[in-house]
Amino acid sequence: EGLELNRLLAALTIALALAGCAEWRGAGKEIAATGRDVGHAVKDAAVEVGHESAKAGKKLGKATEEAAHEVHEDLKK
Repeated sequence: EGLELNRLLAALTIALALAGCAEWRGAGKEIAATGRDVGHAVKDAAVEVGHESAKAGKKLGKATEEAAHEVHEDLKK
């Protein structure tokens, strides 16, 4: 009877340990997925900032070119 109780307790301990491991693995997978989602969002935001910066730089360059051309034309007069 004592041996059966020990086997039952051992089986219960193993079952609890395996359940705990499964929970930890599940939590780890969720954390990894969240990390990937955050990483993609940060990358997408950085790309968007880069595109907007490039557009702003082009506009500034065009405005500077036009202003320089006007100054050049005024100096020729």
